[in-house]
Amino acid sequence: MIKWAISQLGKIPVPTRLLPFLGVLMATALIILLPLGGVPYIEVNSTNLTFDLPTFQNFEINFQDSVEIKDCGIGLIPPPSTNAVSEIHLIPVVANIKASSLLIRNPLANQVNNGLATNAFKVHMDISSDVAVRISSVAINGSRLKLATFAKNNLKVHSSELVRFHYIRRYLASWIFKFNDVVSNWILTALSVGCVIVFCKVADMEIQVYFFSDSRLKKRLNKFLRIKKTTTFDNRRKAFDKYIAQWHKWDSRFRFLQALGPAIGFILTVSSLVEVLHPATRSTNDLDAFLTGIHVAMISTFLGLLLRLISLEGGRANDVLLDRSDVLIDSEEPRQESTTPLPQLRVEL
Repeated sequence: MIKWAISQLGKIPVPTRLLPFLGVLMATALIILLPLGGVPYIEVNSTNLTFDLPTFQNFEINFQDSVEIKDCGIGLIPPPSTNAVSEIHLIPVVANIKASSLLIRNPLANQVNNGLATNAFKVHMDISSDVAVRISSVAINGSRLKLATFAKNNLKVHSSELVRFHYIRRYLASWIFKFNDVVSNWILTALSVGCVIVFCKVADMEIQVYFFSDSRLKKRLNKFLRIKKTTTFDNRRKAFDKYIAQWHKWDSRFRFLQALGPAIGFILTVSSLVEVLHPATRSTNDLDAFLTGIHVAMISTFLGLLLRLISLEGGRANDVLLDRSDVLIDSEEPRQESTTPLPQLRVEL
């Protein structure tokens, strides 16, 4: 049946222009749907793991990555015979270990729970981790439990989620969380230096526009274009093409910076917000990290808009200098004496 379906699919005509689209579609489906890397798993964004378990001798839990467990305790859940809330005393069983697989032996397994509760024991783990904890499998007395059932009935953590597919947003968020601080520091430093350099160039243009007299600007223009007083008008215009090329170069740069500044600022703003809203930051309730991310986001927006404003003013000053230079070049045309003899008038008396 499968061979017949494949042969029938091979007979379907596919336009050549749709092949890239179909290739991207198939690759996307494979990445999302194939259980690569140990999925499904339970992702927990908390440093405290609490499980309510039935009577057990051994409890095994496996993580996708090594986890540092500060301490782990087991307590007997009192039967719901009264409405009074009883404190659960935890007996420590594990402390200060780092492992990807943990086997817990229940020292209270022989104590009777009167059979009045489905979950008789509470297991509490205190974990030190900067990223989300991923539970790949659990087993009680050697019997493996379904993750969906375990997450629904036994896991007592609000910030948890059962992941069945690959979510690209998770990988992107992890990369941004890991590298955003370092990369944004380099980019913001380069953006700050770039703003200073562009500001100095625009300030020089502004001085020429508003403070240079025509004679002084004309002198500077002649020096830049290597124009002498004896240069003819045609050669003067050819030399002015060099200034037009200079104007076009800076005009292109200013237009590029007008788009680049806000784009970089916006990207850094969004990446900083993604970093501070990462589950690892939210699980630790780190207010300083959150405020630092917001600060980086605002600084990024500020520098991006500042670079755009400087570039806009630079483009305007560049256009004004082009117009003034064009007028001054025309005014430098030397006076040429005519070599053609004037016609003589004969007057007959």
